[in-house]
Amino acid sequence: MMQTPLVSAVIPVYNRLPLLREAIASVRAQTHEAWELIIVDDGSTDGTAEYLAALAAEDPRVRVLSMPHVGIVGRLYQQGADAARGDYVAFLDSDDAWHPEKLALQLAALAAYPAARWSGTTARTMDAAGTLLPYDRTLLRPTRSGWILEALARHEAGTTLPSLLIEASLLREIGGVDEECGVAADQDLILRLAAAAECAGVDQPLLHVRLHGARTTATSREPTSVPMQRVFEKLARSTASPAIRRICRRQQAFYAAHAALGWLARGHRRKALAGLLQSLRYDARGAGIWKELSIILARRLGRAPAA
Repeated sequence: MMQTPLVSAVIPVYNRLPLLREAIASVRAQTHEAWELIIVDDGSTDGTAEYLAALAAEDPRVRVLSMPHVGIVGRLYQQGADAARGDYVAFLDSDDAWHPEKLALQLAALAAYPAARWSGTTARTMDAAGTLLPYDRTLLRPTRSGWILEALARHEAGTTLPSLLIEASLLREIGGVDEECGVAADQDLILRLAAAAECAGVDQPLLHVRLHGARTTATSREPTSVPMQRVFEKLARSTASPAIRRICRRQQAFYAAHAALGWLARGHRRKALAGLLQSLRYDARGAGIWKELSIILARRLGRAPAA
């Protein structure tokens, strides 16, 4: 009988079989071996179901949850987390990969920092073929330890969902993944984790993020800055800290301005103007906002490129 795993790794997938194989291989290559792998298949039609059935028959640590297609990645992550049996939950996107030492180094960091209940790392980017890009293109800002909510909110520190290792009990306490945050559900979760508990950061690139045109954020129907505005609005409502609320307003202004540029690039002039005005309402004195304004005015709104 298989022992209860220490770590439950969750991978959601939809029609990404070639890349999924690499993501799964990176989990199976972990030097820490007390894990289970829960793959949530969102109704794939490209042979993924048959591949996963064969894999689960070969490796008892692999579990497959077959779901009807919904296209909501936050829901898929949470379905995997709900099925987790481990003391810790880790997430991985189906097009990314872990460094072989990821779990071992994060478990060691958590053991060395008993007050911490979650861990994050930095990341490297790789191209569509899986070749790591130069190190100076590291994806994220440094990952820190301790109470890091303010540093995360200011974007002075960073981490990303597929790099996390989270106490399963903490994930339940904060309500899990909020699918209503759309493609920004990862950043919402990270901010809520940081508000609830200390982090044992591992400032090493233990996640490899693949850059390609079919990434979820690349195919979003709205600029990714729009859900980021909602994330900071949610944080502002939930915090009792005046300092955090002030940071949230500045970030809402920043993302509203960038959303305006995103709408402009899609040919939506009215939405671009509305985003700009919203940005000014959040922070009319922000120098960054006036920079975005000058860019938009230079484009004269009426000359927006085709969507």
